[in-house]
Amino acid sequence: YAWTEVGFKAAEWLRVGVVGQRTRAYGGEREIQRGPFVQATHGPATFGAFWFNPGTSEQVLVLSLGVAF
Repeated sequence: YAWTEVGFKAAEWLRVGVVGQRTRAYGGEREIQRGPFVQATHGPATFGAFWFNPGTSEQVLVLSLGVAF
């Protein structure tokens, strides 16, 4: 499994870019998914949305929440 992001800070609180992930179960085929992402920070919390395979029948939306302490 591998997760790769390339992004930039559009504002102090906003990060946008592209994301890709590669998975491979033992003995199976490699699966590569990619798409855009957006992250917003408010105080110690970071909220993210990652949209894999946009425009296909295999779309996946991953939401994330991170807290710094």
